[in-house]
Amino acid sequence: MIRGLNTSRPTILHNLQSGHPLAAGLVSAYTFTEPGGPAVVDHIGPNRGTVAGNPTRISRGMVFDGTGDWVGLGTRNII
Repeated sequence: MIRGLNTSRPTILHNLQSGHPLAAGLVSAYTFTEPGGPAVVDHIGPNRGTVAGNPTRISRGMVFDGTGDWVGLGTRNII
């Protein structure tokens, strides 16, 4: 179980950690629910990301407007 994740309702991350078929070959899973700052947490692996630009944070994610907003994953070859 992911620490701090509300599992009172099933979520895709809960299903992926429970052996869901979609988890096969998955290398990263991001919820974009961090309260602030540039870091985004990979909930299934070590592939932390960094927010660039100025996406809008909403209660359960981020809005990327398509003009200079992205998440960088560094130079690791994760695929």
